[in-house]
Amino acid sequence: MSRSNNNPLPKLLLLLALAAGFPGLAQADDPAPFILACDRVESILVELFPDMDALDSENQRWDIGCQVQLTFAAAVSFEEYRRRNASRWLPIHADGLLITMYDGNVRAIPQTFFFTEQTWEQARRKLMAICADKIPPIPRRVLEHRPRE
Repeated sequence: MSRSNNNPLPKLLLLLALAAGFPGLAQADDPAPFILACDRVESILVELFPDMDALDSENQRWDIGCQVQLTFAAAVSFEEYRRRNASRWLPIHADGLLITMYDGNVRAIPQTFFFTEQTWEQARRKLMAICADKIPPIPRRVLEHRPRE
C-alpha cells in the first residue's frame, strides 16, 4: 500500500512564498535598480514634512522629509531608465540599500527623489548610503524630532 502525502501545508507555504515574491529578490521582469551615488547627486535637502497618512487628522504628525536632486547627467540617465520602464514602480538604490520606489509614469524636471522616514536615524542611514559629503547641515528640529505614537 503506497502512502501519499496529502498534507496541503507545504504546497500552501510554497504558493504564499511565490505570491509574496520573496522580498529582497528581484522578479525576472523587475527593472534593475537605478543607483544613486555622490557623482549623481546635485544637492540634498532635509526638513520636517507632514505625514501624508495623517493630513486629515486633527493631530498633525511629522516625518523627516529628504529630497535628492540629481545632476543634469544623472537626470538624463534616469529619464532614459524611466522611459524604458514606464508604467512600473522603479527601485532607487544607494550602496545596496533601497532608498525609495519611483512611479515610472511620473516625469519630473529637474529630476528629484523624495522619501520620508519617521526618525532622523532612519533618514540618516539612507542619506549616508547616497552621499555623506552632500548631506547639508541638519536643523535642530529635525535632529530632535520623535514620531508620535
